[in-house]
Amino acid sequence: MAEEIKMSADFQDNGNKKVLNSKAYKTNKKIIKAFLILMSKKSLEEAEVSELCHIAKINRTTFYNHYSSLYELLEFLMDDFFANIKDYLYSTSYKKENTASKIASVLKYLKENKDFANILLSSNLYEKVAQKLVSFDFIYNMFRNSSNKMLNSFIIGDDYYLDFIVTGCLAVIKKWLNEGCVVDENVLARLITSMG
Repeated sequence: MAEEIKMSADFQDNGNKKVLNSKAYKTNKKIIKAFLILMSKKSLEEAEVSELCHIAKINRTTFYNHYSSLYELLEFLMDDFFANIKDYLYSTSYKKENTASKIASVLKYLKENKDFANILLSSNLYEKVAQKLVSFDFIYNMFRNSSNKMLNSFIIGDDYYLDFIVTGCLAVIKKWLNEGCVVDENVLARLITSMG
């Protein structure tokens, strides 16, 4: 069964719709849990709102009171998920010596939310996740300021290098999640930071 996603403090703010009471909050949690279950069985393109409603034991009107579509629900969850990751990465200013501990914190968060992390790393969302991560200044600084001089040996520029590194890191994280996170996140964080 799907686990719940560890949501940020902004979880109660669903776009412009404030979740004002505990009933709406609980319904939203049911929708999210049902979404995780549905996405573990089907791709977003194959899934239907009616299936989610059946799993959540709610009617379609209730779903549409919260979200206009499954895509909007996914965007809401992704925005919140990446906001949490940014919080871990940007809690203090970038320093090379604290990179591994920040990455370990992100890995711990991914492990705590492995169902959703696996959904995000599915083939149809993989590229979107990679693009989002490449846009983080922290990721750019981590690999740009690394001791690896590979970047300087190419004329083509930073974007190719970062895409290559981030995609490789995501593949390692996906493998780690699929294998049940048996490698300690601190060990994996050191591996990831050494890739740069």
